[in-house]
Amino acid sequence: MQPITPQALLTPDITKSDISWDEMGILSQMLNVPECDYVSPEQLAQYSSDSVETVRRLLESLVQKDFVRHLDGIYCINKYRIKEMQLTEIRNGQVIRFPDAGRKEG
Repeated sequence: MQPITPQALLTPDITKSDISWDEMGILSQMLNVPECDYVSPEQLAQYSSDSVETVRRLLESLVQKDFVRHLDGIYCINKYRIKEMQLTEIRNGQVIRFPDAGRKEG
């Protein structure tokens, strides 16, 4: 399966947390693609170029940092942390943050 990339994304503010770029990629996928929330590492790896073991390691790190919850082999976003996220968009190679993210150029 190909990764799905919406035009504007909810992302953690990497400047205010100890999250790595790899963790941010997995977390952003889980936040923005409904099929990537409430999943096993094997399911999430289908949307990633990383191995199942790498996805599992990243998910466990995100659990330790309280961005993701884990129960019976299923991982989901910690919805209480969403208020700490920011709306961003990559446009012409530049990161655009809210309130301009998602707006059409013109």
